[in-house]
Parts: sequence; C-alpha cells; structure tokens
Amino acid sequence: YRGRTGLSYYGRSPALPPTVAAGRAEPAADRLLAHEFAIPAYETPTYNLGPEFDWHIFPTVDVEWPTKIHRHFHWGVLTSAYARSGNEAYAREVVQQLFDFAQDNPLERWDAKRYRWAWSTLNTTVRIYSSWLNAWLQLLNSPSWTPDAQFVLMTELREHGRFLMAHAARGGNWVVAEARGLVELGIMFPEFKEAAAWRAEGFRRLRYELDQQVLADGMHIERTPGYHGMTLGCFLEPFQLGLLNQVEIADQAAFLDALERMHEYYLYGQKPNHRMEQVGDSSMMSADGSLAQGARLFRREDMRWVRTNGAEGQPPVHRSYGFTAGGQYYSRSAWNDPQALWSMLDWGAHFGHCHEDMGQFSLYAYGSDLLVDTGIYCYDRPRRDPFYQTIGHNTVMVDQQTQKRRDPLESKWVTTDQFDYFRGLTDNSEPLRFERTMLFRQPNQAGPGYWLVLDNLTGEGRHRLDQRWHTTEKLAARVVGSSIVLTSKPAQKQPSLVLAGLPQAGLQTAVVPGAVSYKWLEKSPVEVAQFTLDGEMPAGFVTLLYPTPPDAPPATVELTRLTTELPGALALRASITDRDRQFEDLWLFNPTGQGTLRVAGVETDARLALLRREGQQTSWLLAEGSLLRQGETVLFTSANRVDGAAAAPHDGVTALVVTAGQEVWAHSPGQATVNGQTFAGERAHGMIQVGSVSPPMPVKPPKSPGEPDLSL
Repeated sequence: YRGRTGLSYYGRSPALPPTVAAGRAEPAADRLLAHEFAIPAYETPTYNLGPEFDWHIFPTVDVEWPTKIHRHFHWGVLTSAYARSGNEAYAREVVQQLFDFAQDNPLERWDAKRYRWAWSTLNTTVRIYSSWLNAWLQLLNSPSWTPDAQFVLMTELREHGRFLMAHAARGGNWVVAEARGLVELGIMFPEFKEAAAWRAEGFRRLRYELDQQVLADGMHIERTPGYHGMTLGCFLEPFQLGLLNQVEIADQAAFLDALERMHEYYLYGQKPNHRMEQVGDSSMMSADGSLAQGARLFRREDMRWVRTNGAEGQPPVHRSYGFTAGGQYYSRSAWNDPQALWSMLDWGAHFGHCHEDMGQFSLYAYGSDLLVDTGIYCYDRPRRDPFYQTIGHNTVMVDQQTQKRRDPLESKWVTTDQFDYFRGLTDNSEPLRFERTMLFRQPNQAGPGYWLVLDNLTGEGRHRLDQRWHTTEKLAARVVGSSIVLTSKPAQKQPSLVLAGLPQAGLQTAVVPGAVSYKWLEKSPVEVAQFTLDGEMPAGFVTLLYPTPPDAPPATVELTRLTTELPGALALRASITDRDRQFEDLWLFNPTGQGTLRVAGVETDARLALLRREGQQTSWLLAEGSLLRQGETVLFTSANRVDGAAAAPHDGVTALVVTAGQEVWAHSPGQATVNGQTFAGERAHGMIQVGSVSPPMPVKPPKSPGEPDLSL
C-alpha cells in the first residue's frame, strides 16, 4: 500500500514521515495519550477512559458521548500532532486504539437500542470518511504503521462495507452518509472482491436519495443549515471522488443540478453578518465556506459577490427569497450591508432534525441579532425540551403544550421591491388552527422598515395562548403598557426593538426567563417577551416589530383598534415616532379574503393593506387584492386580485410595483415608474393606465463562462 499508485483520496497522498520536532508541546494530543476526553457539563472537564481505553463506559446522560468516542474524531488530533512533531507516540496510540477497537467491538447485529454505539450505521460510515482513511494516509509511512496494523484496518474495513450493505437507515441524513461510506470503500480499496458492488450500491443510493431528500428549491428535507451542509458534503464529495478516479457515474446532470441548488440555501438564507440562523438542530454557522465552494464549483458570480462583500462578482437576482418547498422565508432590505434588516419565518414540514417550531420568527437589524431561535443545547430528554419544543421558539403556544408538527395546510409568499408578505395556516396546534401572517415593509424614502405579525387562532372552547419572543443575552426587556421594549444592556451597544402589541381585553404582557444555546451543552439566560390571552376562541395577537439603530432611542409605537363592520376583519392605526419623523399607518386586515373592508374613508378587498401618511406624503401597499380607495381617490385597481402592489415616493417620482395583473390602474399625479421602468403610457384623472402586467420571467443567476469545476 505504500507503493500503490493510480488512486487518489480527494487529492491527498500518503504523508511522508515527519521531521522530529524535539520538545514541541502538543497538549491536546497528550491528554488523549492519557485517555483524557473532554466531557461537557460534567463534574470535571475531562473524563479518563482508563489505561485499557474503555469503549463502553457511559459516564454522562449526554447521548452524544458514545457517538463521540466511536466515530474516532480524536484520531485527527493525534495524527495532526504526529505530523507537526514527528512524535511516534501519537502514531502508536492510533495503532493501539485500532487494535483495541477491533478486539473490544466485534461486528454485531443492528440494534436500534444501541444506535449510538460502535455498530450503528452512521457511526460506521463516519469512521470511514471522517477518521480512518485520513488517519491511514497520515500514518501509512510511519514506522509505527506495521503490516499488522494494515491487516487489522483492512479486516475492519471489510466488515464496515458488509455491514453498510446489509443495513440502512429509513431516511434522512443517515442514508446519504451510509452511501458515502460505501462509495469511498469501493473506490479506494478495489482489492476487495465486494468493492465494485459497494461502489455501485453507494452511488445507487445517492442518486435515489437525491430525489427523496433535496427539495425543489434546493433545501434538504431536514431543513436545518447544519444537516443541510452535512448531506451536501455527502452528495458532493463522493461524486468528486468518483470523477477524480475515473469512475463512471450515471446521471451526472442530476447531481450537478441538485448540488448547485443546495448551495443557494446558503446564499439566500444567510444574515447580513454571513451567518445562518440556528433553526432546528443547527448552530449559527458561517455561510462563507459554502458560498466560496459554490462560486468555484458552479462559477456562480452572485455567490462570489456576497462572499466578498461586493468586491468581486455580480449581485444576486433576488433580495428577499422564499424557499417554498422547504418552508423557510427570508426577508432582507439590502445585500452587503451589515446594517440591513433581515428576518426568517419557518413554516415547513417536519422531518428529522426539525423542531416543533412552526411559525418561528428570527430578526436581525442594524448589525445585531434581536430575536433568535434558541438552538440545540443537547439531544437527550428532558434537557432538550426547552429548546426543541414550542416553548423555546418565537411563535404561538396553545395551552402551554408543544406543537404536533406536521405539513402546513397553506402557505403564501409574495416578495416585491417594497414589501414581503407571508401567510400560513396549520393544524398542528391541536385542537386549534393557527394562521400566521407576516408583512415586512421595506425601508425606503417613505420611512424605515419594520414588520407586522398577525396571529389568528380558530376553534372551539376556551384556551390559553402565549406568543413568545426570545431575545439575546445582550438585550434587556421591559413592559410598557401593551408593548415590550428591548434595549441594549450596558456596554453592549445593541439596537432596540419595540414589540408593540394591539391592546385588547385580557391581554397580559410579561417578561419571563428563558435561555438560548449557541454551543453544545452551554446556555445563556435571556429575557423572553411574552403576550398571553386566556379566553374563548377565536382569538389572536397583532404585534408590530420596530427596530432602531444602536445610536437612536427606541421608537414610540402606539396601536389603536378601529371599528369595522366586516365580520372577522381587523383595522388598526399605528402611530409611530422614530427620531424626527412621525408616521400614521392605517392597517386593514381581512383574513377571509371575502368582501370589502371600509374603515376611516378607506376601502379595500385585499387580505392585508397599509396606507401610510407622513405630513402630506402618502404611500400604500396591498397583498392579495384588487382595490384600494381613499375617499374619492382610487389608489389602485385591477380586474383580478394581484398578489401584491405598492406605491411610494422615490426622488419625486411615484414608484409603483405590482405583480401579475390585468387592467391595472394606479394613482400617480406626477411622474411614475412601474416595476422600475419609467411609465410613458395613458393617464386620466391623476391615474396611470398600466394595463396588463405579466408575471416576472425567471432570471438566471450570474455565472462566469465555462462548465462546472468539480476538480479537487
């Protein structure tokens, strides 16, 4: 094997024996020589596995402990220390652990009760592609790597291959990882009689799971940034390994298409600080590595542009983006602006590492996270529950019970240059139905941006409803009437966020304790803003979320309910003072979408409409409607209900945006633009005749010339 040629493991060759660096300190590796392993949230920072290396001891309730031991990630620490120092003690330790593992962990039948121990399918395959083959290449030319070591490794790898052929998980990231292990064994060790079968079966599983697990919008079925990245690697890297070693791979175009779409999740899902939200079982991981990879592999100039903060490449074709198959909806005010406004709303199906968090809403503004998902913390119950269950998320909890997460009943996403709109319906808050509507008003010359969230719960009987908002450890919360104001703790220099609740009978506002976890088995206490109702259904909440920068005071926001005659409809006035500007926003909400709502001289048939006044200046928007009238002035009309339309002043011109519509007219006494183009059509009585507006044509992302570059 030292002299074998013709095969490449991701471009890595067996390492030459390193030069001895006498006296070089390797404290992490030295602890592993003593069999001292880090153990989070334990009475001591490390745990000693004893001189014989006890593979089966379970000193903690952390269910990831045996996983950590049996995947052999620590071999990477030992082999890296060997490469730097030339100390054979580190190489000998890996060899001895290989012998010891083989002796103490003979191949066993699959047992679901022991799925985190040596012979789980996931631990088995992870040892292959994350630990063993890398350690083998690092130590192959070491004098400590003897023929006996090679024989034991080959014997074990044969058992690994046979085990993965005989056993497979039912779905999710495990199946993709198992297939990767088979491909790598089949390519790198053709000496095995079963190698061709391993390789073929691995690629067959990968191709099948590509259709099962990669959704139409590129999101992975488990809908978390971390496991999305894990499965992306397990699809991509064996594909690259096969190409590198001239292995014939069927249906390569399907792999390339899915892999490129998967990289778009990190493009459109990232925050202005280039990190992903820790939705589901994930952390606030950086998106930069995935963007750099996507830019190189698929020549994506938009990924290069975002990764380099606009220094290279071209801007993305979208600003806000809805992953409608995965059920995650991202709003942003600008690219490459650390002060931009950003939000994520989760309304997807439940699978694998999802949480019971439908409706989760995260918010970032003016350089900081303001509302966050609480994270993973751990995988063992009940310690996991406050982070996994509905109580740990920014959504509505019914009767203090967690959701029974399932596929959504409805979801609607509309994005325009002036606003984003989402509406979703679910029955997972049994016995009630829960509808959440969100509108993000983009910042423009008519005023700064903010969000409106309307929660409507329908059903029978009396129930307790809790709408919860988790802040970060850098923010303090205080109740101000029916609102809760988040401000920076001393010396933190954070933005402010007003959570303005619509006053109603029985509404209780409170700040309650909670926790957020950014690292495994670590948590930080945070303050949770909570709005509570306890009464007969239907009922719900209206919450206006208004951020201001760190150097500005919190805005003053007052919501007032207005009388309406249309059953089930809602009208409210939002009086907003933000520094030296004052706004009067009239919001009209008709959740049924039926009939015409008339309030304060304004009428509309839209599900949601906004009319803003600032002095003599007016702007407006509507979602899912065909009419908006103010007094005798028709602001907008069309022959059909449009998904969205809006108008706001821009440099003395009325900027109108409208989605697909027929016979469209809009109020504009002066110059106007329509969807960014100067209007030069017919006018009458202060109206512009837009006519028919076609749905926007799909725009291809910017790419540099050439084919995908899958080289290593």
